[in-house]
Amino acid sequence: MEASIVHDYYYAYAIGTKKLADRIFKHAMKLSNVSTIRRWLMYWGVRLMGKGQYGKNYFSYTTWSHLPRYPT
Repeated sequence: MEASIVHDYYYAYAIGTKKLADRIFKHAMKLSNVSTIRRWLMYWGVRLMGKGQYGKNYFSYTTWSHLPRYPT
């Protein structure tokens, strides 16, 4: 789970390159003791299928503007 959060952050803010984000994802999974086969499947999944998402900031405030705001 932690690996995917880091990976999504790199994707959302286009930190470095897409390839770098994907390699960090793979390495973070290794550090999290994800099995080799699962690591490679997930790595190649993002390498091949994540091209359209890189650099799209889904975490910006405007994305969440439809949600009600709590009074401060």
